[in-house]
Amino acid sequence: MSDEPIERRRAVRGCFPYLEVSLDQVYPAEEVSRAAIFVRADPGRFDLGQTFEATMQVRGQWIACRLQVLRRETAPRRGVALRIADIAPDQARALDEAIDAARL
Repeated sequence: MSDEPIERRRAVRGCFPYLEVSLDQVYPAEEVSRAAIFVRADPGRFDLGQTFEATMQVRGQWIACRLQVLRRETAPRRGVALRIADIAPDQARALDEAIDAARL
């Protein structure tokens, strides 16, 4: 048995089907929760706290939102975690439905 801590995550991980985030270019979502999204991107291109007006394509539907850079990662994976800072209630429901569908 190993004494190393185990990282537990509740968010859907892996390539998230049917979800792309458009900032300065289009990024596929890798990890998604109702509050944050992780995308593979060069973390050096982003500043912590930086905010973006963005669109997410969720199952063919475009959702407008405001995202904020929450975390930059270089290892073991490379990318940025983006907090969903602002999203319309009806569009949040569409995102929730996509997340629920991915868990099945």
